[in-house]
Amino acid sequence: MAENVTFEYFLADRDHPVRPDLPIWTTPLPSGRNSPNPPGGPTYGDYFTAVRHFLESKGFNKLIRGIEVLLKRPAPAEDFRSIHIYLEKHGEYYHPAQVVLTLPDQECRFVMNVAVDIPGMDLVLQEHDLLNTLWHRFQKPYLPRVFGAGIVPISGGRNAGMFLGEWFEGFYEFHITRTAPHQKIALWDSDTGPAMLTDTQRRYIYRTVAYILTTYYDVEAFAQISPWHHAAGDFIFRPGDPNMALRLVTVRSYPPVLREKSDDLAEMLQALLVFFMHLSIRTRLDRLDGTGNVVWADEVAPVETVEGLFQGLDETPAPKVFPGPVADVFYAYAASLTEDDLLDLAETILAAYPKHAEETDLIGRHLPGHIRQLRNAVQNL
Repeated sequence: MAENVTFEYFLADRDHPVRPDLPIWTTPLPSGRNSPNPPGGPTYGDYFTAVRHFLESKGFNKLIRGIEVLLKRPAPAEDFRSIHIYLEKHGEYYHPAQVVLTLPDQECRFVMNVAVDIPGMDLVLQEHDLLNTLWHRFQKPYLPRVFGAGIVPISGGRNAGMFLGEWFEGFYEFHITRTAPHQKIALWDSDTGPAMLTDTQRRYIYRTVAYILTTYYDVEAFAQISPWHHAAGDFIFRPGDPNMALRLVTVRSYPPVLREKSDDLAEMLQALLVFFMHLSIRTRLDRLDGTGNVVWADEVAPVETVEGLFQGLDETPAPKVFPGPVADVFYAYAASLTEDDLLDLAETILAAYPKHAEETDLIGRHLPGHIRQLRNAVQNL
């Protein structure tokens, strides 16, 4: 047992410590990114105490498992020197923390996703299991590996749910930050502040979002990662040429449309087209600077989305009923559709959106132009 390991707690950085002797310890947590601190709710002290209890439980077995996976070597709890916990932000579902474990020869970082309210509590254990399942099924590096989940009692008869996962070092949220005269995306680097991304980086992001989501799409059962949102920071980006990279940090659900896999080629192509249309619309939506009004990405997005989709389909195994590679068969199908065909489908999809949602009106105003740009991108491949 690591009897001498020391714990310290902070907000985003070491300049903002959280201790029992400071007022913040008994301050209620905000219920979300832009929400007030509800009176009587779980406090910062509840939060950090629960995270500590989770990490310490069962002889630090979740941390030990994570070290073995990430560092590819054993590290017994007796080697633990200190654990620093940084509360990174307040999201719609989770209050994620960065956990920095100091070993004799290096540091190891993890993410701890913590839920204290109903929406997150309903999701947290399911998401841990989904991430674990998808990692082992696809063996791709785009999702975080996870190392254990659980429920911890906190004050007032409440509970906190949480899971420990892989921390993506050097990755940050990004959001549209300017819409005119030329649209820009800013990387929200917590150390240096917002930094404008280049056009090359911006194109890489839209292309790789489509590629990643397509590689996890199940052509026969129609299962897909959904929902996801740029505004929520679901994707994070690491700049630096030639080592640019993108990761998806959450999987809220992975619903198959069919209980049994389809063996109908026409049905599979139609379902893939619906996936493509949803993807092309969702990737154009963001909130200005992450928290402002809903904004619509410019014409770069559909061009790169088409590129990324077909890159992903190039890696998709073809079911037996496909007469050739998935990318080739779907291209022939999509290229044969008229602009009216695609617009009819897009309008059907839009009809399922909440009528009074801010994004619904925005999509509706841009939909004809979007379909035109999307079809041109397919034709120009």
